[in-house]
Amino acid sequence: MPLKIILVNPPIREWSKPNVPPMGLLLLSDILRKAGHQVLIEDINATRADLSDVTAWTRTSPERTLDWMKSPAAECDMLGITGLITQWSYVKWFTAQYKKHHPNTVVVAGGPMVSNAPEYFTQDMTGVDAIVVGEGEISVLDVARDVEKRTLSTKREVRITTQPVDAKSRTGLEWNTFESRVPVYQTKDAGVPLDSIPFPDYENLATLDTYLHNAVGYTNQNRKWVDGSSEGEVRNLSIVSTRGCVFRCRFCQPRYMSTTARMRSVGVICDEMEMLIDKYDVKYIHFLDEITFFSKNRAIQFADEVIRRGLHKKIEWGCPTRIDTQDERSIKRCREAGMVWMGLGVESLSPTVLTAMDKYVHLEGGVERVIENIRHARSVLPVVDTSFIVGYPGETRETMQETIRNMHRVGEDFKPDACFYASPIPGTWLWDYAMKNGFIKDPVAYIADMGENAVMRMNFTDIPDDELSVWKRRVEQATLGEPEGRDLHVGPLKWANIEYSYPT
Repeated sequence: MPLKIILVNPPIREWSKPNVPPMGLLLLSDILRKAGHQVLIEDINATRADLSDVTAWTRTSPERTLDWMKSPAAECDMLGITGLITQWSYVKWFTAQYKKHHPNTVVVAGGPMVSNAPEYFTQDMTGVDAIVVGEGEISVLDVARDVEKRTLSTKREVRITTQPVDAKSRTGLEWNTFESRVPVYQTKDAGVPLDSIPFPDYENLATLDTYLHNAVGYTNQNRKWVDGSSEGEVRNLSIVSTRGCVFRCRFCQPRYMSTTARMRSVGVICDEMEMLIDKYDVKYIHFLDEITFFSKNRAIQFADEVIRRGLHKKIEWGCPTRIDTQDERSIKRCREAGMVWMGLGVESLSPTVLTAMDKYVHLEGGVERVIENIRHARSVLPVVDTSFIVGYPGETRETMQETIRNMHRVGEDFKPDACFYASPIPGTWLWDYAMKNGFIKDPVAYIADMGENAVMRMNFTDIPDDELSVWKRRVEQATLGEPEGRDLHVGPLKWANIEYSYPT
Protein backbone atom coordinates (compact mmCIF):
# COMPACT_ATOMS: atom_id res chain seq x y z
CA MET A 1 0.00 0.00 0.00
CA PRO A 2 1.41 3.43 -0.90
CA LEU A 3 2.78 5.41 2.02
CA LYS A 4 2.43 9.05 2.92
CA ILE A 5 6.01 10.20 3.38
CA ILE A 6 7.23 13.60 4.58
CA LEU A 7 10.83 14.63 3.90
CA VAL A 8 12.12 17.43 6.16
CA ASN A 9 14.80 19.95 5.21
CA PRO A 10 15.97 21.61 8.46
CA PRO A 11 17.19 25.22 8.56
CA ILE A 12 20.84 26.13 8.14
CA ARG A 13 22.66 29.48 8.34
CA GLU A 14 19.60 31.28 9.66
CA TRP A 15 21.30 34.65 9.30
CA SER A 16 21.46 34.18 5.52
CA LYS A 17 18.96 33.81 2.72
CA PRO A 18 18.41 30.12 1.88
CA ASN A 19 20.26 29.43 -1.36
CA VAL A 20 20.83 25.69 -1.88
CA PRO A 21 17.86 23.37 -2.59
CA PRO A 22 17.68 20.13 -0.60
CA MET A 23 19.34 18.13 -3.37
CA GLY A 24 19.44 14.79 -1.55
CA LEU A 25 15.78 14.96 -0.59
CA LEU A 26 14.83 15.87 -4.16
CA LEU A 27 16.52 12.72 -5.46
CA LEU A 28 14.73 10.60 -2.86
CA SER A 29 11.45 12.31 -3.69
CA ASP A 30 11.71 11.25 -7.32
CA ILE A 31 12.57 7.65 -6.42
CA LEU A 32 9.79 7.32 -3.86
CA ARG A 33 7.15 8.94 -6.05
CA LYS A 34 8.03 6.67 -8.97
CA ALA A 35 7.55 3.75 -6.55
CA GLY A 36 3.98 4.96 -5.98
CA HIS A 37 4.29 6.74 -2.65
CA GLN A 38 2.88 10.16 -1.78
CA VAL A 39 5.80 12.44 -0.94
CA LEU A 40 5.61 15.88 0.68
CA ILE A 41 8.68 18.05 1.30
CA GLU A 42 8.55 20.18 4.44
CA ASP A 43 11.23 22.73 3.61
CA ILE A 44 11.71 24.56 6.92
CA ASN A 45 14.93 26.06 5.60
CA ALA A 46 13.16 28.00 2.86
CA THR A 47 10.16 29.25 4.83
CA ARG A 48 12.01 31.54 7.21
CA ALA A 49 10.94 35.07 8.05
CA ASP A 50 12.32 38.25 6.55
CA LEU A 51 16.01 38.70 7.38
CA SER A 52 15.36 42.26 8.48
CA ASP A 53 14.71 40.80 11.93
CA VAL A 54 16.83 37.70 12.50
CA THR A 55 15.95 37.71 16.19
CA ALA A 56 12.23 37.54 15.43
CA TRP A 57 12.78 34.68 13.02
CA THR A 58 14.74 32.61 15.52
CA ARG A 59 12.18 33.30 18.24
CA THR A 60 9.07 32.46 16.24
CA SER A 61 10.30 29.67 13.98
CA PRO A 62 10.19 26.94 16.66
CA GLU A 63 6.63 27.98 17.48
CA ARG A 64 5.58 27.77 13.83
CA THR A 65 7.28 24.39 13.48
CA LEU A 66 5.52 23.06 16.58
CA ASP A 67 2.19 24.35 15.25
CA TRP A 68 2.83 22.42 12.03
CA MET A 69 3.68 19.27 14.00
CA LYS A 70 0.32 19.47 15.79
CA SER A 71 -1.62 19.91 12.55
CA PRO A 72 -3.08 17.14 10.34
CA ALA A 73 -0.55 18.14 7.65
CA ALA A 74 2.25 16.58 9.73
CA GLU A 75 0.59 13.17 9.98
CA CYS A 76 2.30 10.51 7.85
CA ASP A 77 3.49 6.90 7.77
CA MET A 78 7.17 7.76 7.49
CA LEU A 79 9.13 10.95 8.12
CA GLY A 80 12.66 11.37 6.78
CA ILE A 81 15.08 14.08 7.88
CA THR A 82 18.59 14.91 6.75
CA GLY A 83 21.24 17.49 7.48
CA LEU A 84 24.89 18.36 7.93
CA ILE A 85 26.61 17.54 11.18
CA THR A 86 26.36 21.23 12.14
CA GLN A 87 22.55 20.84 12.19
CA TRP A 88 22.77 18.12 14.87
CA SER A 89 21.11 20.04 17.69
CA TYR A 90 18.21 21.19 15.57
CA VAL A 91 17.54 17.67 14.26
CA LYS A 92 17.63 16.32 17.82
CA TRP A 93 15.12 18.95 18.92
CA PHE A 94 12.88 18.43 15.88
CA THR A 95 12.73 14.62 15.99
CA ALA A 96 12.11 14.52 19.74
CA GLN A 97 9.26 17.04 19.45
CA TYR A 98 7.76 15.35 16.39
CA LYS A 99 7.77 11.93 18.03
CA LYS A 100 5.79 13.29 20.97
CA HIS A 101 2.94 14.23 18.64
CA HIS A 102 3.24 11.30 16.22
CA PRO A 103 4.50 8.27 18.17
CA ASN A 104 3.34 5.83 15.48
CA THR A 105 5.17 7.50 12.60
CA VAL A 106 8.48 5.88 11.64
CA VAL A 107 11.16 8.59 11.85
CA VAL A 108 14.20 7.93 9.68
CA ALA A 109 17.36 10.05 9.59
CA GLY A 110 20.14 10.11 7.01
CA GLY A 111 22.58 12.32 5.18
CA PRO A 112 26.08 13.49 6.12
CA MET A 113 25.04 14.22 9.72
CA VAL A 114 24.25 10.55 10.29
CA SER A 115 26.93 9.05 8.09
CA ASN A 116 29.74 11.16 9.57
CA ALA A 117 29.01 9.93 13.09
CA PRO A 118 26.45 7.08 13.19
CA GLU A 119 27.74 5.71 16.49
CA TYR A 120 27.19 9.04 18.25
CA PHE A 121 23.97 9.82 16.38
CA THR A 122 22.16 6.70 17.53
CA GLN A 123 23.23 7.38 21.11
CA ASP A 124 21.84 10.90 21.12
CA MET A 125 18.72 10.89 18.92
CA THR A 126 15.91 9.35 20.96
CA GLY A 127 13.24 10.46 18.47
CA VAL A 128 14.72 8.47 15.57
CA ASP A 129 13.52 4.93 14.73
CA ALA A 130 16.01 4.00 12.00
CA ILE A 131 19.05 5.45 10.23
CA VAL A 132 20.35 5.40 6.66
CA VAL A 133 24.15 5.31 6.47
CA GLY A 134 25.76 6.34 3.21
CA GLU A 135 23.83 6.99 0.02
CA GLY A 136 20.08 6.72 0.31
CA GLU A 137 18.90 6.17 -3.27
CA ILE A 138 18.75 2.40 -2.83
CA SER A 139 18.26 2.20 0.93
CA VAL A 140 15.20 4.47 0.98
CA LEU A 141 13.15 1.93 -0.97
CA ASP A 142 14.17 -0.76 1.52
CA VAL A 143 13.01 1.46 4.38
CA ALA A 144 9.68 2.21 2.67
CA ARG A 145 9.14 -1.49 1.98
CA ASP A 146 9.70 -2.35 5.66
CA VAL A 147 7.45 0.48 6.85
CA GLU A 148 4.71 -0.91 4.60
CA LYS A 149 5.23 -4.34 6.20
CA ARG A 150 5.34 -2.68 9.66
CA THR A 151 8.62 -4.47 10.38
CA LEU A 152 11.90 -2.57 10.28
CA SER A 153 15.17 -4.26 9.46
CA THR A 154 16.86 -6.28 12.18
CA LYS A 155 20.29 -5.19 10.94
CA ARG A 156 22.15 -3.13 13.55
CA GLU A 157 25.74 -3.35 12.30
CA VAL A 158 27.28 -0.23 10.77
CA ARG A 159 30.50 -0.34 8.75
CA ILE A 160 32.14 2.91 7.74
CA THR A 161 35.56 3.98 6.55
CA THR A 162 37.89 6.16 8.57
CA GLN A 163 41.29 7.59 7.83
CA PRO A 164 44.46 5.97 9.20
CA VAL A 165 45.29 6.99 12.77
CA ASP A 166 48.91 7.37 11.67
CA ALA A 167 48.79 10.57 9.65
CA LYS A 168 51.97 9.64 7.78
CA SER A 169 50.51 6.38 6.47
CA ARG A 170 49.03 6.26 2.98
CA THR A 171 48.44 2.52 3.00
CA GLY A 172 44.65 2.71 2.79
CA LEU A 173 41.52 3.37 4.77
CA GLU A 174 40.63 1.72 8.05
CA TRP A 175 37.20 0.22 8.78
CA ASN A 176 35.10 0.92 11.83
CA THR A 177 32.27 -1.50 12.70
CA PHE A 178 29.82 -1.07 15.57
CA GLU A 179 26.32 -1.96 16.69
CA SER A 180 23.59 0.66 16.37
CA ARG A 181 20.78 1.25 18.86
CA VAL A 182 18.25 1.40 16.02
CA PRO A 183 17.88 -0.47 12.70
CA VAL A 184 20.40 0.46 10.01
CA TYR A 185 19.97 0.67 6.25
CA GLN A 186 23.25 0.91 4.35
CA THR A 187 24.20 0.76 0.68
CA LYS A 188 27.05 -1.55 -0.30
CA ASP A 189 30.60 -0.20 -0.24
CA ALA A 190 30.82 0.35 -4.00
CA GLY A 191 28.12 3.01 -3.85
CA VAL A 192 25.32 3.99 -6.21
CA PRO A 193 26.15 4.25 -9.97
CA LEU A 194 25.84 8.01 -10.37
CA ASP A 195 24.53 8.02 -13.93
CA SER A 196 21.59 5.93 -12.71
CA ILE A 197 20.27 8.49 -10.25
CA PRO A 198 17.40 10.74 -11.37
CA PHE A 199 17.45 14.48 -11.80
CA PRO A 200 16.22 16.39 -8.72
CA ASP A 201 12.44 16.35 -8.31
CA TYR A 202 11.96 20.11 -8.54
CA GLU A 203 8.32 19.59 -9.55
CA ASN A 204 7.64 18.43 -6.00
CA LEU A 205 9.41 21.38 -4.33
CA ALA A 206 6.89 24.07 -3.43
CA THR A 207 9.73 26.38 -2.36
CA LEU A 208 11.60 26.18 -5.69
CA ASP A 209 11.21 29.89 -6.43
CA THR A 210 12.98 30.72 -3.18
CA TYR A 211 16.14 28.99 -4.37
CA LEU A 212 15.77 29.96 -8.01
CA HIS A 213 15.79 33.65 -7.11
CA ASN A 214 18.23 33.56 -4.18
CA ALA A 215 21.90 33.93 -4.95
CA VAL A 216 24.51 31.19 -4.65
CA GLY A 217 28.22 31.01 -5.51
CA TYR A 218 29.17 33.62 -8.10
CA THR A 219 25.83 35.41 -7.79
CA ASN A 220 26.25 36.18 -4.07
CA GLN A 221 30.01 36.49 -3.85
CA ASN A 222 29.94 39.99 -2.39
CA ARG A 223 27.13 39.26 0.10
CA LYS A 224 27.88 35.68 1.11
CA TRP A 225 29.10 36.51 4.61
CA VAL A 226 26.67 39.39 5.09
CA ASP A 227 23.20 38.03 4.38
CA GLY A 228 23.62 35.71 1.40
CA SER A 229 21.66 37.95 -0.92
CA SER A 230 22.52 39.00 -4.48
CA GLU A 231 23.13 42.47 -5.84
CA GLY A 232 20.58 42.05 -8.61
CA GLU A 233 18.08 39.65 -10.12
CA VAL A 234 19.32 36.07 -10.43
CA ARG A 235 18.05 32.76 -11.75
CA ASN A 236 20.23 29.98 -10.47
CA LEU A 237 20.10 26.35 -9.38
CA SER A 238 22.67 23.73 -8.44
CA ILE A 239 24.04 20.41 -9.67
CA VAL A 240 25.89 17.58 -7.94
CA SER A 241 28.31 15.90 -10.36
CA THR A 242 30.65 13.87 -8.14
CA ARG A 243 30.59 12.03 -4.84
CA GLY A 244 33.53 11.52 -2.55
CA CYS A 245 37.10 12.69 -3.05
CA VAL A 246 40.29 11.10 -4.32
CA PHE A 247 42.41 12.99 -1.79
CA ARG A 248 42.94 12.41 1.93
CA CYS A 249 43.22 15.73 3.69
CA ARG A 250 43.46 14.83 7.36
CA PHE A 251 40.72 17.22 8.49
CA CYS A 252 38.12 16.04 5.96
CA GLN A 253 35.88 12.96 5.68
CA PRO A 254 34.17 12.64 2.29
CA ARG A 255 34.29 8.83 2.26
CA TYR A 256 31.26 8.07 4.39
CA MET A 257 29.22 7.40 1.24
CA SER A 258 31.43 4.66 -0.21
CA THR A 259 35.02 3.54 -0.56
CA THR A 260 35.55 5.24 -3.92
CA ALA A 261 35.21 8.69 -5.42
CA ARG A 262 32.88 8.69 -8.43
CA MET A 263 31.91 11.03 -11.24
CA ARG A 264 28.81 11.34 -13.37
CA SER A 265 29.52 11.26 -17.11
CA VAL A 266 29.90 14.69 -18.68
CA GLY A 267 27.05 13.89 -21.07
CA VAL A 268 24.59 13.29 -18.24
CA ILE A 269 25.76 16.44 -16.44
CA CYS A 270 25.22 18.50 -19.58
CA ASP A 271 21.80 16.90 -20.00
CA GLU A 272 20.88 18.20 -16.55
CA MET A 273 22.27 21.64 -17.41
CA GLU A 274 20.09 21.71 -20.53
CA MET A 275 17.06 20.71 -18.45
CA LEU A 276 17.66 23.56 -16.00
CA ILE A 277 18.08 26.04 -18.85
CA ASP A 278 15.04 24.89 -20.83
CA LYS A 279 12.66 24.28 -17.94
CA TYR A 280 13.62 26.98 -15.44
CA ASP A 281 15.42 29.59 -17.56
CA VAL A 282 18.48 29.30 -15.32
CA LYS A 283 21.35 31.71 -16.02
CA TYR A 284 23.90 30.43 -13.50
CA ILE A 285 24.58 26.88 -12.25
CA HIS A 286 26.53 26.16 -9.10
CA PHE A 287 28.17 22.76 -8.59
CA LEU A 288 27.86 21.42 -5.04
CA ASP A 289 30.60 18.78 -5.11
CA GLU A 290 33.43 18.12 -2.70
CA ILE A 291 35.60 18.55 -5.80
CA THR A 292 34.08 18.84 -9.26
CA PHE A 293 37.24 18.05 -11.24
CA PHE A 294 39.56 15.33 -9.98
CA SER A 295 41.99 16.10 -12.83
CA LYS A 296 42.71 18.67 -15.51
CA ASN A 297 41.72 16.16 -18.20
CA ARG A 298 38.27 15.83 -16.62
CA ALA A 299 37.91 19.63 -16.57
CA ILE A 300 38.86 19.91 -20.24
CA GLN A 301 36.54 17.04 -21.22
CA PHE A 302 33.63 18.72 -19.45
CA ALA A 303 34.41 22.15 -20.90
CA ASP A 304 34.67 20.70 -24.41
CA GLU A 305 31.21 19.10 -24.10
CA VAL A 306 29.68 22.33 -22.76
CA ILE A 307 31.11 24.22 -25.73
CA ARG A 308 30.12 21.50 -28.23
CA ARG A 309 26.49 21.83 -27.10
CA GLY A 310 26.63 25.61 -27.12
CA LEU A 311 25.72 25.82 -23.43
CA HIS A 312 28.45 28.39 -22.80
CA LYS A 313 26.34 30.86 -24.78
CA LYS A 314 23.38 30.35 -22.44
CA ILE A 315 24.82 29.77 -19.00
CA GLU A 316 27.55 30.70 -16.55
CA TRP A 317 28.73 28.27 -13.89
CA GLY A 318 31.01 27.83 -10.93
CA CYS A 319 32.46 24.88 -9.04
CA PRO A 320 34.82 23.87 -6.22
CA THR A 321 38.06 22.13 -7.16
CA ARG A 322 41.67 21.76 -6.05
CA ILE A 323 44.17 24.12 -7.62
CA ASP A 324 46.79 21.38 -7.90
CA THR A 325 44.51 19.36 -10.21
CA GLN A 326 44.41 22.19 -12.77
CA ASP A 327 46.83 24.06 -14.99
CA GLU A 328 46.87 27.04 -17.32
CA ARG A 329 45.29 25.13 -20.20
CA SER A 330 42.40 23.60 -18.23
CA ILE A 331 41.55 26.85 -16.45
CA LYS A 332 41.50 28.74 -19.75
CA ARG A 333 39.28 26.10 -21.37
CA CYS A 334 36.83 26.18 -18.46
CA ARG A 335 36.65 29.96 -18.74
CA GLU A 336 35.85 29.61 -22.45
CA ALA A 337 33.07 27.18 -21.43
CA GLY A 338 31.41 29.75 -19.17
CA MET A 339 33.14 29.22 -15.82
CA VAL A 340 33.02 32.39 -13.71
CA TRP A 341 33.65 31.08 -10.17
CA MET A 342 36.25 28.69 -8.77
CA GLY A 343 36.13 27.67 -5.12
CA LEU A 344 39.42 26.58 -3.57
CA GLY A 345 40.06 25.20 -0.10
CA VAL A 346 43.69 26.31 -0.01
CA GLU A 347 43.88 26.02 3.82
CA SER A 348 47.46 27.30 4.19
CA LEU A 349 50.45 28.54 2.22
CA SER A 350 52.97 27.17 4.71
CA PRO A 351 54.68 23.93 3.56
CA THR A 352 54.91 22.83 7.19
CA VAL A 353 51.16 23.06 7.78
CA LEU A 354 50.23 21.65 4.37
CA THR A 355 52.44 18.63 5.04
CA ALA A 356 50.72 18.15 8.39
CA MET A 357 47.37 18.28 6.57
CA ASP A 358 48.62 15.87 3.87
CA LYS A 359 47.68 18.46 1.25
CA TYR A 360 49.63 19.28 -1.92
CA VAL A 361 52.56 17.16 -0.67
CA HIS A 362 52.54 15.14 -3.89
CA LEU A 363 52.61 18.22 -6.12
CA GLU A 364 55.76 18.86 -8.11
CA GLY A 365 56.93 22.32 -7.17
CA GLY A 366 54.96 22.25 -3.89
CA VAL A 367 53.72 25.58 -2.57
CA GLU A 368 55.43 27.44 -5.40
CA ARG A 369 53.15 25.67 -7.87
CA VAL A 370 50.08 26.37 -5.72
CA ILE A 371 50.91 30.09 -5.66
CA GLU A 372 51.51 30.09 -9.43
CA ASN A 373 48.23 28.29 -10.16
CA ILE A 374 46.17 30.57 -7.92
CA ARG A 375 47.76 33.59 -9.55
CA HIS A 376 46.91 32.26 -13.00
CA ALA A 377 43.33 31.37 -12.05
CA ARG A 378 42.81 34.90 -10.72
CA SER A 379 44.08 36.34 -14.01
CA VAL A 380 41.58 34.28 -16.04
CA LEU A 381 38.43 33.91 -13.94
CA PRO A 382 36.15 36.66 -12.59
CA VAL A 383 36.12 35.12 -9.10
CA VAL A 384 38.52 32.72 -7.36
CA ASP A 385 37.05 32.10 -3.90
CA THR A 386 39.63 30.83 -1.40
CA SER A 387 39.30 29.58 2.15
CA PHE A 388 42.00 29.02 4.77
CA ILE A 389 42.37 27.26 8.13
CA VAL A 390 44.34 28.45 11.16
CA GLY A 391 45.22 26.66 14.37
CA TYR A 392 45.89 23.22 12.90
CA PRO A 393 48.28 20.93 14.83
CA GLY A 394 51.78 22.15 14.02
CA GLU A 395 50.64 25.74 13.36
CA THR A 396 52.92 28.45 14.80
CA ARG A 397 53.26 32.19 14.54
CA GLU A 398 55.97 31.57 11.95
CA THR A 399 53.75 29.36 9.76
CA MET A 400 50.99 31.97 9.76
CA GLN A 401 53.51 34.66 8.88
CA GLU A 402 54.70 32.46 6.02
CA THR A 403 51.12 32.01 4.79
CA ILE A 404 50.53 35.76 4.80
CA ARG A 405 53.80 36.50 2.98
CA ASN A 406 52.88 33.96 0.32
CA MET A 407 49.45 35.54 -0.01
CA HIS A 408 51.23 38.75 -0.97
CA ARG A 409 53.12 36.78 -3.62
CA VAL A 410 49.80 35.65 -5.10
CA GLY A 411 48.87 39.31 -5.47
CA GLU A 412 49.09 42.54 -3.51
CA ASP A 413 45.29 42.69 -3.41
CA PHE A 414 44.83 39.01 -2.52
CA LYS A 415 42.72 38.22 0.54
CA PRO A 416 41.00 34.96 1.49
CA ASP A 417 37.23 34.90 1.20
CA ALA A 418 36.99 32.90 4.43
CA CYS A 419 39.24 31.77 7.24
CA PHE A 420 38.21 29.17 9.83
CA TYR A 421 39.66 27.59 12.92
CA ALA A 422 40.66 23.95 12.59
CA SER A 423 37.61 21.96 13.69
CA PRO A 424 37.64 18.15 14.00
CA ILE A 425 34.88 16.12 12.34
CA PRO A 426 34.22 12.46 13.22
CA GLY A 427 35.92 10.00 10.90
CA THR A 428 38.98 12.17 10.24
CA TRP A 429 42.56 11.99 11.41
CA LEU A 430 42.05 15.36 13.14
CA TRP A 431 39.13 13.93 15.13
CA ASP A 432 41.23 10.97 16.26
CA TYR A 433 44.02 13.38 17.22
CA ALA A 434 41.64 15.55 19.24
CA MET A 435 40.15 12.53 21.02
CA LYS A 436 43.52 10.92 21.74
CA ASN A 437 45.03 14.11 23.13
CA GLY A 438 42.10 15.12 25.31
CA PHE A 439 40.83 18.07 23.30
CA ILE A 440 37.39 16.45 23.10
CA LYS A 441 36.07 15.22 26.45
CA ASP A 442 32.50 14.43 25.43
CA PRO A 443 32.15 13.75 21.68
CA VAL A 444 28.34 14.05 21.58
CA ALA A 445 28.37 17.33 23.49
CA TYR A 446 31.10 18.66 21.19
CA ILE A 447 29.15 17.79 18.03
CA ALA A 448 25.92 19.26 19.42
CA ASP A 449 27.74 22.53 20.13
CA MET A 450 29.59 22.81 16.80
CA GLY A 451 27.35 25.44 15.28
CA GLU A 452 28.63 26.47 11.88
CA ASN A 453 32.26 25.41 12.28
CA ALA A 454 33.21 29.02 12.86
CA VAL A 455 33.79 29.82 16.51
CA MET A 456 36.95 28.41 18.09
CA ARG A 457 36.08 25.30 20.11
CA MET A 458 39.67 24.22 20.70
CA ASN A 459 43.17 25.46 20.06
CA PHE A 460 45.69 22.95 18.67
CA THR A 461 48.62 25.36 18.95
CA ASP A 462 50.81 26.71 21.75
CA ILE A 463 49.49 30.22 21.03
CA PRO A 464 47.06 31.69 23.61
CA ASP A 465 43.43 31.78 22.43
CA ASP A 466 43.17 35.58 22.36
CA GLU A 467 46.34 35.89 20.33
CA LEU A 468 45.26 33.13 17.92
CA SER A 469 42.03 35.02 17.23
CA VAL A 470 44.14 38.05 16.25
CA TRP A 471 46.25 35.84 13.96
CA LYS A 472 43.06 34.53 12.36
CA ARG A 473 42.01 38.08 11.55
CA ARG A 474 45.50 38.76 10.16
CA VAL A 475 45.24 35.75 7.86
CA GLU A 476 41.75 36.64 6.61
CA GLN A 477 42.89 40.23 6.07
CA ALA A 478 46.30 39.17 4.66
CA THR A 479 48.21 41.54 6.89
CA LEU A 480 51.26 41.16 9.10
CA GLY A 481 50.35 44.39 10.86
CA GLU A 482 47.58 45.15 13.30
CA PRO A 483 44.35 43.77 11.79
CA GLU A 484 40.99 45.49 11.81
CA GLY A 485 39.00 44.56 14.88
CA ARG A 486 36.44 42.43 13.12
CA ASP A 487 35.86 38.74 12.53
CA LEU A 488 33.45 37.48 9.89
CA HIS A 489 32.58 34.29 11.71
CA VAL A 490 31.64 34.91 15.32
CA GLY A 491 28.51 35.70 17.29
CA PRO A 492 25.83 33.76 19.20
CA LEU A 493 22.43 33.17 17.62
CA LYS A 494 19.69 31.50 19.65
CA TRP A 495 17.48 28.94 17.94
CA ALA A 496 15.16 26.98 20.25
CA ASN A 497 17.73 27.50 23.02
CA ILE A 498 20.50 26.30 20.70
CA GLU A 499 23.56 28.43 19.96
CA TYR A 500 24.68 28.94 16.38
CA SER A 501 27.25 31.29 14.93
CA TYR A 502 26.67 34.01 12.37
CA PRO A 503 28.56 37.00 10.99
CA THR A 504 28.36 40.17 13.05
